[in-house]
Amino acid sequence: MIVADIRDAALYRGIHPRLDRVLGMLDEANLAAIGTDVLKIEGDEIFAQRFHLQTVPFDETFFEAHARYADVQLVVEGCEQMDIAPAYTLEQYEHRGDFYALRGEKKQSIVLTPGQFAVFLPGDAHRLKIAVGEPAPVTRVLFKVLINE
Repeated sequence: MIVADIRDAALYRGIHPRLDRVLGMLDEANLAAIGTDVLKIEGDEIFAQRFHLQTVPFDETFFEAHARYADVQLVVEGCEQMDIAPAYTLEQYEHRGDFYALRGEKKQSIVLTPGQFAVFLPGDAHRLKIAVGEPAPVTRVLFKVLINE
């Protein structure tokens, strides 16, 4: 897992060529082109989507993880707490394609504010949409990056 400001995105290049491409797109011009419909950047290997959502109380959230794709979650407006745990420490209760729903205890929490992003690699379980204080609106851009073919 990586947590950083978009100004520091270049520091994390070299993990995977597709992730490098996404890290190079974390600027205002590229982000402005991403709407609420899925934008295929490199077919099913890299795609992105903008979400306008409302954070919710902790007890309305769950962990998710992926085996093939990394998620790059970038907060554009608002703030959002995200909890993190290794997927192998959690109990799986649902599975569809590359989506695994999990429950269990977090190992760490982060709060992302505008201009900050998190990279969740395959196996990094993440619990999203957690309200910081009261539920509030958040705009987030998600990049899905195929890591494990």
